[in-house]
Amino acid sequence: MAEKVKKKDASLLNRVELSEKEMEKHFADCPRVAMRLYRNPDQEEGQQNEYAEAAINGHVFLVQRGVTVNVPTPLYLLFKQAGERFDVE
Repeated sequence: MAEKVKKKDASLLNRVELSEKEMEKHFADCPRVAMRLYRNPDQEEGQQNEYAEAAINGHVFLVQRGVTVNVPTPLYLLFKQAGERFDVE
């Protein structure tokens, strides 16, 4: 079972790295917004509470929850329209 968890963690890390590369590729010239997405305290630890997913034009991006990250303005607006809870810094 531990090996299965390690594979899931490795898969998630691969998705995060790919997401960062895609974000840089598609939003290289966009202004950035520093924001921190809230974690849901009632939800168990896991992928859904660690990262938020957002899709723009068929590209899925992962944004880490609970830490301040600089995201392109289109992603910030998407989270805002979705009613996601976050702080802007």
